[in-house]
Order: sequence, then C-alpha cells, then structure tokens
Amino acid sequence: MLLLATLSAAFALNQGDVVVFYGDSITQQQLYTTYVEAFVHGRFPQLNVRFYCRGWSGETALGGEGGESQERVDRDVKPLNPSVVTVLLGMNDGGFAPYDPKTFNSFNEGYGRLLDSLHSAAPGARLTLIRTSPWDDFAHRHGPYSSGSTRPWQGYNNVLAQYGAVIQAWANKDNDAFVDFNQPVANMLSAAAEDNPDLAKEIIADSIHPGPAGHILMAGALLKAWGATAVVSAVVADAGSKEITESKNCTVTGFNGTSWTETDGSLPFCAEPNDKTVALALGHSTFTQDLNQETLKVQHLQPGSYTLSIDGAVVSRFTSDRLSEGVNLAEFPTPMRKQSLKLLGLATRRSQVDTLKWRQVEIGEAGLRATTEASKALGRLEEELFSLEMSAAQPVRHKFLLTKSGADED
Repeated sequence: MLLLATLSAAFALNQGDVVVFYGDSITQQQLYTTYVEAFVHGRFPQLNVRFYCRGWSGETALGGEGGESQERVDRDVKPLNPSVVTVLLGMNDGGFAPYDPKTFNSFNEGYGRLLDSLHSAAPGARLTLIRTSPWDDFAHRHGPYSSGSTRPWQGYNNVLAQYGAVIQAWANKDNDAFVDFNQPVANMLSAAAEDNPDLAKEIIADSIHPGPAGHILMAGALLKAWGATAVVSAVVADAGSKEITESKNCTVTGFNGTSWTETDGSLPFCAEPNDKTVALALGHSTFTQDLNQETLKVQHLQPGSYTLSIDGAVVSRFTSDRLSEGVNLAEFPTPMRKQSLKLLGLATRRSQVDTLKWRQVEIGEAGLRATTEASKALGRLEEELFSLEMSAAQPVRHKFLLTKSGADED
C-alpha cells in the first residue's frame, strides 16, 4: 500500500526485523513491550516484525537471578538473532539506596561489558538504550532514607538520574539510540498528582513498577524515538460539494454529504479503555497528540446536532461546528478501537506463550525428556497466535453515517 509505505518510510523498524526487549522486572511485566508490539502492527499492518520480551526480575547490568549478564545474553538473546535490541536497566542497579561511588562505578563498568556482549552476540543489531522509568518521588511523598529499612524513601529518583546519564553516555560513545522513560512519566506524575492525588498514586503503586498508565507513556517515548508519528488517518469532507477534500492513509468512497465508506491504512492505539489511571495519564501527557490522531472533519453541514454511526453502531453526537473543527476518533468507542483492543489482546497472549516457552520450559524444566517436545509445541502455538495477531491488524472497510437530530451535543 503506497500510503502505508509513505508513512513508514522514516520509521526505525524494517520488514523482517526481530526486536528483543532486554531488561529487569519492569520489562518482565510485558506491558510497554506488548503496547509497542500492538502499536507497530496496528500502525504498519504490512510490516512483519517479531518481538520478544526478555525481562527478568532483579536484573542489573551485571546480571541477576537469571544468571550473569554474559550468560543471559548468550542464552536469552543470541539464539533469537535479533536485529534490534532495547536495554532497560537501572532501577535495581543503585541498590535502592543513596548514591554510592563504588556501586555507581560497578554499574558503569558492568553496563559497558553488557553492551560488548550484546554487540558480539548480535553483530549489526541496532541497540536502543533506555533510561529507566522513575522511582515515584512525585505522586508519592516518602520519608527520608533509613539504613536497613525496606520502606520507600524520598530521593531515589535523583540517584537514578545519575545512572541514566551513564546510559546516555554509553549510547553516545557506541552510537546507539537513547530513550528517556524517566522524564515523561515523572512529568505526568507531577501533573496528575496536582489534579487527582489519590488516583495518581495508583499509577506506580509501589513506586517501582508502573501500571498500564505509566507503560503507555513509556511505549510512547520509545515509539517516538523510533520515528512513529501522529497520523492514524485523516479525512476532510465537504458536505456542501459532497467531495472529499483531503485524505491521509485511508481510502474514502461513496461520499454523499452524510455517509461514506472508509478503509484506513492503520488502527488507532487503544489499551485499558476503562482504566481511570490511563485516562488521567493521557490527560496529562502528549501521547494522544503525538501518536494517536484519527481525525475526521466534515465541513459545511447544515447547522445542528449529528449522530455519528459506524457500521450501524452509534459512536457519539456532535454539533456541526464541532465536526467542522474536527474530532479525533481515536478517543471514541469505534469499531476501529475494538479491533485495536483485539490486536493488543493477541499480542499479549503471544508474548505470554513465548515467555512460558522460554522461562518455564526451556530454562525451568531444562533436562527433562519432554522439554524439547513441549518447547516445540509452544513454539507452534506462538506462531499460530502471531498469525492471528497479524490478521487482526489488517485494514477493514467501515460504513460511516451522520444522522441529523435536534438534540444538543453529548
């Protein structure tokens, strides 16, 4: 599709890429990883890219519960032959304690060795190094540090900032990409805490592991760094002349002033639509403006209120003035959002099956007679889910209808 090719020309991922997300428990949550996967497949439905989550709780630059970093890279990354590797570390590396030069230097040296291992295991792979998401010193207000205490304390995110500077320095030195997960989420938390203090505390409830709201912004930071842009689709229609005056990444036919058929080249991104923390986070971030614009303008309608239906289902009611200014359909309950949620569900299931295969079977049950057979069976299941995922991302034709009514706009 020409429109799709134009939109994806500047995007960092290419046809056939294999992306490995390497990191600690924040990666192990499989939230930002599956959000990125669903976004990429929904935005670029012809782009065949595979994603693998290789996060392990407690991971540091030196390694962790899954083994030393060299073992992790050789066992968990190299066999996938990745062309893209992202690295999200730092939260555990500071030891959840005030800045300590010895710990800091150990991280710097260990991070460099990890990068050497990754470059050796995956020659030619493009690396994206990530400054970790914040320790929540923003919505939560902790007490001071107490030696020997496991309670959260105020100020650890300042320590993480220094570790983030190391990551950025390594990215500059090795000519790798660098992405900051910390600042966008921290800015959102500060603003959200002013708006709704109690709800804001739920975004990173334990001050370490973000919930969906934080991970959506983290995914957005990565996608923007990779070159993703705002346009899902854009339609400008003139009801007076019954002409489509502008269309981006979509095909519109049969426009008669109030009805038409439209096939978009992409899906809007939708995750956790009923989660109040997600609504709060999106309201205090630029994610929607930057990455999720599915715009519709219908100009020169007769004055009044109109009900927009898609495929026979009511989406919302708008005044003619509102429609003339434009609405972002990505923010409304459309069939396209429903398709996007289905896509995300399949991406999540596929990732979970892959993790089961990798962690619980190939590592956890290594050496048993049935391990190889079980691994192959789970591999087939993952392939089937990937096929369903790619199918769910494909464009669908929809019938739009505007019906004039006398009621005020909802």
